[in-house]
Amino acid sequence: MDNIYYIVTLSGLFLLTFVYILKKDILFGGIYFFLFVYVIFTAIGYNYFPEISAFIKADFGPEIFPKFMIFVILSFFTLFLVFFFFFDKVNRSSKYRVINNSTNKKRFFFLLILIFHLLIQILFFSINYDELNYSNFSDEDFQSEKGISITIFGICFKQSVSIIIISYIYLRLSKLEDFSKYKKFNKILMFFAISEVVLFLLIATKVGNRTDILAVMISIFIFEYQYIKIESQKIDFNKIIKLILFVFFVLYGLSLLSEARTEQPDRLLYEKFLLQDYYAPAHILLGAIAYDFISPLEVIYSNTANALIKIGYPYLQTTVADLFNPGASTRSASYAFYLFSEGYLFMGFFGFIYNGITVFLGISLWKKLTLSQNVYYNLFMISIVAQRMVTCCRSQSSYFVKDLYYFFIPAIFFIYLISGLRPKL
Repeated sequence: MDNIYYIVTLSGLFLLTFVYILKKDILFGGIYFFLFVYVIFTAIGYNYFPEISAFIKADFGPEIFPKFMIFVILSFFTLFLVFFFFFDKVNRSSKYRVINNSTNKKRFFFLLILIFHLLIQILFFSINYDELNYSNFSDEDFQSEKGISITIFGICFKQSVSIIIISYIYLRLSKLEDFSKYKKFNKILMFFAISEVVLFLLIATKVGNRTDILAVMISIFIFEYQYIKIESQKIDFNKIIKLILFVFFVLYGLSLLSEARTEQPDRLLYEKFLLQDYYAPAHILLGAIAYDFISPLEVIYSNTANALIKIGYPYLQTTVADLFNPGASTRSASYAFYLFSEGYLFMGFFGFIYNGITVFLGISLWKKLTLSQNVYYNLFMISIVAQRMVTCCRSQSSYFVKDLYYFFIPAIFFIYLISGLRPKL
């Protein structure tokens, strides 16, 4: 069978199933979409332009390509089947209650946190401006040299995404009765929110971070898409077109930002197109197949340790990458990881069953956060969860748990301060 048929089969299966999933749920649909993005370009490049995979030292020969593609196709099909039979049960489960306990004191405390958050980042960024770049920011020696200060700075920078999203949503909802009466607060928030965005973009540009900018864009897109449906009770295509134009504008900006990451020699157009963040991760699956690396205990140990913080146990991508490119992967710089690789590491070729079940359960865990009885609280939560759409596709499944306390619980606290809305315990 010619390899083109595998690529066509995967693309056809994706298109048929993606439409169904997206109509049902935008969170599942978004993650399903990025799972496809993170493998289709790898498949095209590995099959037709193997010199690109050789450039990243991950060319394992053409003989493993059919097995790789069959495994990926079965993983997508299994995930779709699990979604088809079980999503409605997840979506129709009892929704949790949200109470509104809004006070000016809480809003003032949110502003204090926002100001303190800005000051920490400005202080570190200004002192270390000349040293900060993409290479240093992900270099373990540089991180060790800076000690706790760069750890705090990194956490603050990551939390900027949630703060920007929550501030944006609150200001967009400020015309509603529950939010419009706080006009003075809204004006002050607007000033500091803009300051947060400017600082976030300056830092992201300096260190060549595109993932978090993309996370903000996706969250805003998801919010606006859901808000349009709530306002008009149907899809407004004029507004959707504007949203799509916004996406293309941001993506173009991200392509320009890539120049801040590494200085590479002039490349052909197809090389520039393929050599992006979405190309390397699926090579971990290719490597696992090439070396027939199957270790369920390693998957369990790594996921357990990396669901926590400061354990230091190797990520799965490091364990696999060391088989074909020793020392190339660290905790802060690596090929990244394609989520469906985990199934192969756990069960070998039959790991597509593991992929369908595990990925569905992980997304369902996040989906439950968006299923409250308050429609506006759900807007906050679906947007917060959406920021992790891309990252979860290029990470192992432990992040379905880790993101709960690292991103989502702090965000729930911020939402409570700014709006008074919180789940009833």
